[in-house]
Amino acid sequence: MGSTERLPSPRPHDPTDDPPRVSGDVLSTQGEAPDPSVELIGKVIGGRYRIADVLGRGGMGIVYRALHLELHQAVAIKVLHK
Repeated sequence: MGSTERLPSPRPHDPTDDPPRVSGDVLSTQGEAPDPSVELIGKVIGGRYRIADVLGRGGMGIVYRALHLELHQAVAIKVLHK
C-alpha cells in the first residue's frame, strides 16, 4: 500500500502579517504637503456613506473603508484621481 503524506496544519492568523493601514489619525509632518486622503475621513458621501479610513492607494485612486449609515454595513469606496 502507498504511504499517505500528512500536510501540515494551517497556522493561526497572525495580525502582524496584515498590510499596514492608514487611519484618520495620520497628520502631515512639518514642511510636507497635507495628505489629501485625510480630508475625506469622517465626511458623509452621498448622504449615506461615512468615510472611516484608507484601505489602499494605487495609480488610479484611493480606496476608503466606509459605513453605510442606513444599513450599518461596511463598504469600500474608490475615489479616482483627477
